[in-house]
Amino acid sequence: QLGEALCCSPPTSGLPAVLVAGVIRARMKLSVMGFCGADDSVDPRLLASISSRYDWVEWGVLFRDDKQGLPRFATFEWLDDLKLVNHDKSMRLAGHLCSKYAVDLLKGDASFVRRMHEEHGFVRFQLNATKANNVDPSSLGKDEVEALKKVAGELPGCEFILQANDETEGLWRPLLASPP
Repeated sequence: QLGEALCCSPPTSGLPAVLVAGVIRARMKLSVMGFCGADDSVDPRLLASISSRYDWVEWGVLFRDDKQGLPRFATFEWLDDLKLVNHDKSMRLAGHLCSKYAVDLLKGDASFVRRMHEEHGFVRFQLNATKANNVDPSSLGKDEVEALKKVAGELPGCEFILQANDETEGLWRPLLASPP
């Protein structure tokens, strides 16, 4: 759930729009459909087969150190297999960063994201900086915003998206005011 950050525009326009803090920012068009929770229960070859037929499908992989190997959380062995299957980096891959991976990114450490991008072909990264994802949202402030901007600048080939809700307001509101 994106809370108030995303909603549909009035029916007269025919297109959805992004609503942030009560202001419509831009019209949007569906160009990607994401399926999150790819894990060891699914053969990466099947994902590649679907991707080759439907290039608009994006596979979301949840990264959370304390849940790795559980359902919806892939192991690094599975990721190595995915890397072999996606050797040409033609699959759309999104990393959903939780817990340690989100905290490290918010400290300005781009090493994990860089590795997933360069070695595995991940292009989009969703920062799940909420209590449910083992991140203390009360710690989100100016330093974390600047760290995220720094990482985004270091990795121009990557997209970063945030969950926009009450918990993450310390990130998304300053980014709206001063985008990277």
